[in-house]
Amino acid sequence: MRRLLLLITLVTCACGVWNSSNGASNAGVLPIGASVGRSVTAAAPRLAPAQAPVRVMLLGDSITYGARSTDGGGYRTRLWELLRQQYDAVDFVGSSDAGPSWIDRANEGHSGYMIRDLLPYLDQWLQTYQPQIILLHIGTNDIGGHLAPAAAAERLRRLLRQIFSVLPQVQIIVAQITPLCVFAPQVADYNARIPAIAASFVGHVPPIRVVDMQHTVGLSDLADCVHPNDRGYAHMADQWFAVLQPLLGSFTPWFVGRAI
Repeated sequence: MRRLLLLITLVTCACGVWNSSNGASNAGVLPIGASVGRSVTAAAPRLAPAQAPVRVMLLGDSITYGARSTDGGGYRTRLWELLRQQYDAVDFVGSSDAGPSWIDRANEGHSGYMIRDLLPYLDQWLQTYQPQIILLHIGTNDIGGHLAPAAAAERLRRLLRQIFSVLPQVQIIVAQITPLCVFAPQVADYNARIPAIAASFVGHVPPIRVVDMQHTVGLSDLADCVHPNDRGYAHMADQWFAVLQPLLGSFTPWFVGRAI
């Protein structure tokens, strides 16, 4: 696994749904189709190597793994590109390995998994890789498997509780899931419950952040009514990056770096 060094910093803030199109700042996010060779934010300083890379776990199902994407990396390919343009990069961690050879291929995306399928392995993954940030997109197979949205939401609550029991200080960014060609009302119902679940972990530092993928990816951005196509995955990457950017540079909870 390629390891590059990045200073990612996190701010304590109230839980809210992030969507770069809803008025929240998306400065520095490249529009779809723009060259990934350009600087994302030209004025931002690059960071010198710090004591250790920030470990980010990309956790979820086949959408996290990158199913139906051309290069097998899904959103992770573009997210890696965006990060390395502005920073000395981040260490993606996990037991799975997928995507083009020039990105950090590590992830915890598991095809076909419902939320409950992650639970037996979760403690081992977290203890082994010790992520400091988790990007979580899960629930698609629960809804597609005809589970009631309320029941799926309770499964999500249990998952979050288990993560915090192992890593109390981890920063979790949880996604409202991408749309499905069918089950649209159920997807909307499940997604509508996620902000309240995140907010229910009151007093937790850092607080859970929520990112809106339901309205980031459209039905025309799906390859097979379930998985995004390359355009949809690019939209997801931009949205993950947009919610990460306000967390960068404010303070360093794990190590200290210096601007150069």
